[in-house]
Amino acid sequence: MHGLQLDLEPISEPLLPALTAFLTALREALVSPHTGCVSGAHPAGRRLAAFGGAAHAGPLLSALGDSGIFVLSGYDLGPGPPGTASSPQAYAAALGAALDATLAAAVGGGHFTVGLPAAASTTEYEAYVDGSSGAVTPGHPQTDYLRAAVDVLRSRNLPGSGGFVGAALWGHGCRRSLSLTGARATSNRRRPSQTPLPAAPAQPTQARSHRTARVPSSKGCCAA
Repeated sequence: MHGLQLDLEPISEPLLPALTAFLTALREALVSPHTGCVSGAHPAGRRLAAFGGAAHAGPLLSALGDSGIFVLSGYDLGPGPPGTASSPQAYAAALGAALDATLAAAVGGGHFTVGLPAAASTTEYEAYVDGSSGAVTPGHPQTDYLRAAVDVLRSRNLPGSGGFVGAALWGHGCRRSLSLTGARATSNRRRPSQTPLPAAPAQPTQARSHRTARVPSSKGCCAA
């Protein structure tokens, strides 16, 4: 195990201080020689990553420190409610604003990556199907969103600046629905993007979980 990623959504403002305190404690445990997380294979301990929006980039980057990675949400950026398709142009503008805010927050240190919508999200999708009526709202090809994202990354001279360590493709299998309160958004990932993404270094395995996470005790937390 190279590290952990915490994905808590949505982040509640009243609970943000508790979340950052938890992340700080967990990050310190993962690099401590007293928890079993430091070994010959992992002399610097294990990485910690946390997912969030650009509005929380500053507090999360601070809590994660130099050994952690902030995972910026590069999807669900449309201004409308779920089921309202964001155009690739509007998506690019929103992603650019999110990246600019995160780059500004990362000036003081820290590392971040960005998750891109390789599969349907609430506002970046190919088709949105109403769960009760079956009505289909068309969106845009998922590859259009990815190409727009790559253009935005390159326009910010990424990679190569501001603590950016790479991009991650968010997906849910070759073809799968994402439940959205009685509706679902779909995308067909059998059509690969023709635009290569910037190379990224190895990062912690990214997995979503609704299980309760606890700060490990001094008895050990990591397998060698």
